[in-house]
Amino acid sequence: MLFRKKIFLTLAFAALAVPAFPQQSSRAQLAGLSEDVASLRAEVARLRIELDELRAENARLFELAEKKIDPAETPEAKVASLRAEVKEMLAVQRREITAETDTKIKALADMTNRAMSDLSGSVNRAVAAAAVPAPVPKPTDFPSGGIEYTVKAGDTLGKIIARHGSRQDWILYANPGLDPDKIYVGQKLFVPQKD
Repeated sequence: MLFRKKIFLTLAFAALAVPAFPQQSSRAQLAGLSEDVASLRAEVARLRIELDELRAENARLFELAEKKIDPAETPEAKVASLRAEVKEMLAVQRREITAETDTKIKALADMTNRAMSDLSGSVNRAVAAAAVPAPVPKPTDFPSGGIEYTVKAGDTLGKIIARHGSRQDWILYANPGLDPDKIYVGQKLFVPQKD
């Protein structure tokens, strides 16, 4: 009611303040007043909406006060509380899962490193065993003489033995570490021969 009286008085003063000027000036002033009235109507409509919203909020608060409901117990507050609890539970689960995953990854990495170390050792032992043939015991009839021979293309240990009248056990004893299946062109061998 008070607001309507203010608007009425504002419009009344505005109407009284219009001087008696020529007609063009009056039209301009009338147009200005029309714009002012339109602005005031819009403002009144906005204020009515705001007033309705305040009345609704007031009614809700009175209802809560009558029921003696704690504002913290409203559905919105309960939902917010539940969201906070769920968020905290998820954070705890995430930390536990991350810790468990880290532990399992570390254990798997340790196991993998041990397996790689064992495999590396096995491979190294196998390579070492293959690279150095077992020493050949000295044959009882090992000759005292022989020749130095350079391996040529197409040679095999069997051909060299046949060509020079030697034996495989003599050549293996005379050339420690020799692999009979891996001779190569240019390799120098001592070929023992019968005296």
